[in-house]
Amino acid sequence: MLVALGALGFAVTGTDDPLAGNGPSLLVLEVNPALNLLHAAVGTVVVGGAAASPRAAHTTTMLAAAALGVLGLLGLALSRMDANPLALNTWDNLLHLALSTWATVAAVRAGRQLPPLGARRGPDSTPDPRTVRS
Repeated sequence: MLVALGALGFAVTGTDDPLAGNGPSLLVLEVNPALNLLHAAVGTVVVGGAAASPRAAHTTTMLAAAALGVLGLLGLALSRMDANPLALNTWDNLLHLALSTWATVAAVRAGRQLPPLGARRGPDSTPDPRTVRS
């Protein structure tokens, strides 16, 4: 979703004036090239983690949740200022905070299904006690 949002944002804004404080609107979201790049980058990291392994998916989803949470909280301050280099508005902030919450819940639930770090996996992971020599 974030990769698509970044791509749609670039379709609307182009790449000129990356830190424009008042960017064009994409539905109710205000966008600019810097924010589009952030969306695309975070989305790409999550997709890459999901393609790599369940553990990487969990880690990248938690990192994305943290990044989106920080962006949402930062947006609450920036949207009230004249200097708003990411062109954040109330709807952007709500979206970032909602996605952060959703990603946190998804990562925590998925993390419960992961084996502990360092645990062996696979058919040869548990030695047969009858064949182990002391």
